[in-house]
Amino acid sequence: HEEKSIFRVSVDKTSIPLKNQQKYTDEKRKKNSILTQRDEFVQSVYVVPRNYTKDDGIGELKHFVLDGIDKSSLLKLTDDIDEEGAVWVVEHVRFGKVGRHCPDLVPFVERSLERRKERAADDFVLISVKLKDGNMTGNVPIPPWKIIIIDFDDGSYHGINECSQKLSSLLGKDNIHFATRGHVTGRNIVHISHNEDTPFLHQGEAIDFKKKGVTKFINGYPRVLRYGVRTDYVDYIQEHIAGLSFQKNGKKTAVTVDNIAEYPRPMDVAHFWNIGEDEIRGKHRTEISKAVLNLAEEKKLTAVTEIKGLRAQFGRNHVNPSYIETT
Repeated sequence: HEEKSIFRVSVDKTSIPLKNQQKYTDEKRKKNSILTQRDEFVQSVYVVPRNYTKDDGIGELKHFVLDGIDKSSLLKLTDDIDEEGAVWVVEHVRFGKVGRHCPDLVPFVERSLERRKERAADDFVLISVKLKDGNMTGNVPIPPWKIIIIDFDDGSYHGINECSQKLSSLLGKDNIHFATRGHVTGRNIVHISHNEDTPFLHQGEAIDFKKKGVTKFINGYPRVLRYGVRTDYVDYIQEHIAGLSFQKNGKKTAVTVDNIAEYPRPMDVAHFWNIGEDEIRGKHRTEISKAVLNLAEEKKLTAVTEIKGLRAQFGRNHVNPSYIETT
């Protein structure tokens, strides 16, 4: 008891015996690893922002991040911001104050690091007493964690340079990952119907992320971020195909998610854009709708070339039945 007391008074919570660092780290990782019965690793994910209350604006955070984790057998959502081994996924657009999405992330990381250091130091006191080792030199081995910053913004990437340097100094460059939709600037495609050699103009230019300093403090090159299949649409379709059937090889066949592509559709071809909807940013889409209508007339096809349901914020956050029924 006296030895424990003296040890606790003299311990520096930012240090640990160098010769025990690797053993300490290995034991912690083994203890916190989550393995299924098939020895298949299940990755814990902490999502930032953790609680987003604006239902009409949750968009990609729900459809691709939260739903993706929920439906994965290899991922699990964690509520413990300091869980060792958990990967952070930061939905850039919906985190932090406007204009400070990335800078506001830095104090989150700093506070988590401090809590982990405190917890590691406390744990090691018990290990050290058990080992009766009093050599107190070296730093507490706090395993860094991966942070994946995703930017679904409609425009170009923004803000990553404002925090990547600080984050890389805290966790190491290799642990900072960035993915964005914005890889091209000036993309405003103009259709030139009278010029077959150069039918499209203003296709934009690829962003040189290295020249702009983005790659200096992140792992590799920014990944290309694309939209996926929204789970709310999948759920809606699964609910509404119940009881539907069609004739296949002379037999009545129930519609399932596996054969739904064979189910007769009301239209042969659809392009969801109203002709003349936006003559500045939508001229190319207008030309596609015109081409679809011409093709349908020539080949005697059924076609639709108009927007179904609502666009923008509502369309990104709610199911549009009219869109599904058309397709």
